[in-house]
Amino acid sequence: MRDEWRGYWRVRAGVYRVIYEIHHPRLVLVAKIGPRGSIYDRDRPV
Repeated sequence: MRDEWRGYWRVRAGVYRVIYEIHHPRLVLVAKIGPRGSIYDRDRPV
């Protein structure tokens, strides 16, 4: 991913998108969950 999401990963879960970071093989931090169409909108909180 790029810009402010550099270093994050994403996965699609149905109509939702999950954005997360991997810090260790056993530590995954979820940064954001929201509808796929608007998950990257900067002015719309999810």
